[in-house]
Order: sequence, then C-alpha cells, then structure tokens
Amino acid sequence: MKTPILNNGFIKRTRQFNYENIYLYKCDYETSLYENKLFNIFEIYFPTELHRSVKKRQSEFLAGRYVTQQALRMTGLFLDKIPNIGIGQHRNPLWPIGLAGSITHTSNTAICATIKKTAGKINFIGIDLEDYLSTDVASDLESSIHTQEEKKICSQIGMPDNKITTLIFSAKESIFKAAYPYIEKYFGFESAKVIGIDIEKRIIKLKLAHDIALATNLKEEINSYFYLGKNSVFTLVHHDYLALEQMKYLS
Repeated sequence: MKTPILNNGFIKRTRQFNYENIYLYKCDYETSLYENKLFNIFEIYFPTELHRSVKKRQSEFLAGRYVTQQALRMTGLFLDKIPNIGIGQHRNPLWPIGLAGSITHTSNTAICATIKKTAGKINFIGIDLEDYLSTDVASDLESSIHTQEEKKICSQIGMPDNKITTLIFSAKESIFKAAYPYIEKYFGFESAKVIGIDIEKRIIKLKLAHDIALATNLKEEINSYFYLGKNSVFTLVHHDYLALEQMKYLS
C-alpha cells in the first residue's frame, strides 16, 4: 500500500531509518492544518473518546498514529492494510502480536520506534522526545524527577539545570515506556535512579528499583541513550545495542 498523498501539508518533513531490528519513523507536523478528515485519508482509526478533544490533542494523536503506521510498514510484515494500534487501559498502545513499540511526540514532531520480538528473549523498547523545560518549570518539578545527587552526575554534560532536568525526565520516561508492557502499572521517577553518565557515548546509566526489575524481568541497571537537540532531547531504551551515531539522524 502506498503512503497517502499529504496534500494539505499537515504532515511535513519525514525521516525514517532502521538499524538491525529497530524501525524508526519521524515526522514534523503542523497543528494549524489539522482536519478530522485526515484520519480517513490516512486510514487511521479516530477513537470516539477523542471526538470532543481539543484540536491540539487530536493532531498529536493523529501524528503519533501516522508515524506508527509508517514504522509498521517498514517492518515488512504487513502486505496489505496496516493494522490500527488499539488503546489499552492506561492509554498505552496495543501492539500487534510479534511486535513491541513506543510512540512519542511534542507539539510539532512525532516519532515511533518498533521492533520485531525475538522468541525466548525479553524484548523492550522505549523512546521519549521532550522540548526543554523552562527554567521556572524545571525548578518547580526537579525534586519530583530526580535527586540532587542525580543532577550532579548529569551536570558533567555542562548544560543549564533546566536541560539537565529535562534529560533525566526523558530518560526515565523511556524506561517507563519500555517496562510498562511487562508490569502494566505506573511507577514513579524514584523507581529509576541515575548512577552514571558517559558523555562520549551519550549514555545515561540508571538503576531500577529491585521490585520493578523483578516484576518486569529487566536488568536492574539499564542504559538510556540520548541525543541533545537545539530545542529538545531524545532518549531511547532498548534491549540491544544501538549505533549511537544513528541518533543524529533524528535531530
């Protein structure tokens, strides 16, 4: 199936790549050009509960499901219609059998990463894209996101405090998204603690609380890869190694 013609300009620049078993698709989108009929044009299900939402929320959802549709197409598993991704009890995406994935967006960019599951192996992936928090917002929220010790570890990167807080927030969000399918419940930021950072390799090292690691069968120590853009930070947690240079592509 061919990608629908994007004749109204809602979907703008698109980028895609895959590395080994990871398939990523990214798009920029323009909320002011959103129309409900785009769900039909893109052959994406328009959830009833979204019909009364504000335009911004509708456009975010559509952009997220659009990049998901394209990432699924990249896997080569679907020769005809790409299946729609359902919505779980906690608004989590419900992936087709044999696949795992993660979706993230800001007000103008959406990214989906999906992987083919390997039998007999813990398969997980989590991604997060965050616009940098303002100084005031970061100051108000930092105590709920990280400790001063975690902040000190990441201060080696030489960024303002608001960007450090955003980076830690994003890394922990990626871990949550990766772990959720195995635990199916929320856990707080205190359940993942920053224990190190490798600036050259762009890796934040985090340690999961023992009960979370036990419940998910994940290792207690997990790496979150990061890319620092001009206006945002992107993080990725995955069970296998990812060529970090590829992450520049997402800038």
